[in-house]
Amino acid sequence: MVKRQFERTTYGSLYAAMIGAILNVVEGYYESGQLLSALVDVQDERGALEALRSGNEVRVRAYAPWLKGVEEEATIGSSRVIVSGVSQAEIGHGGKSLQSLYLEAPQKTIYYDRDLLKGLASETSQSLVEFMIIYTDYGSAVIIEGERLRVSVPEVRSIAVLHTHPEPHCVLSRKDVESGLELMMVRGLFMGAVTVSCANVMLRVGLLEEEDLLKIKSGELGSLKSVRFSSLLY
Repeated sequence: MVKRQFERTTYGSLYAAMIGAILNVVEGYYESGQLLSALVDVQDERGALEALRSGNEVRVRAYAPWLKGVEEEATIGSSRVIVSGVSQAEIGHGGKSLQSLYLEAPQKTIYYDRDLLKGLASETSQSLVEFMIIYTDYGSAVIIEGERLRVSVPEVRSIAVLHTHPEPHCVLSRKDVESGLELMMVRGLFMGAVTVSCANVMLRVGLLEEEDLLKIKSGELGSLKSVRFSSLLY
């Protein structure tokens, strides 16, 4: 039987790509200092997603000492996200900390795509065939149908990866955690398992620290600094 594979542009995929583009600039220029304290001002988030969907550019202001004079752009579909380094005064009270962006990324991606994810998870609960949802850096969600209780990751530049589990088993397996670690080693943001009613995600907060890498490889998941686990009900 031919397995399904298709690609969609969703609010979740545009959001993940936009956040990925912002973090890529802030992380890419980072040398020293408090990375998580950098400030970002996206202003109207939903308006930004509508602009990306319509092929219009989105401008994002960011403040951190290492971003002075920086202006970088990323292509998302037929649109552009332009990240400009500005002063702290220009950000004012509208800025959001980089730590907040890391923490919100999986929650908001899942929220925006909840109908799509629930539909795929419902199929998995009935057939036990899992689906993988790959969020790309160019703003698409690539959906791949796998085998019974298994799906393999193709060679796609991923911002984040979700996959379905049969209800009510949204707990991450050891193999899931290993896959998540591999994603984060190339600066991916999060990996998670979703069912019709819940999700469990493994997310990166800041740059992946070597100590955390070694702990996870040895099976130790407690007291991590740059990796967190979160459960969501929806």
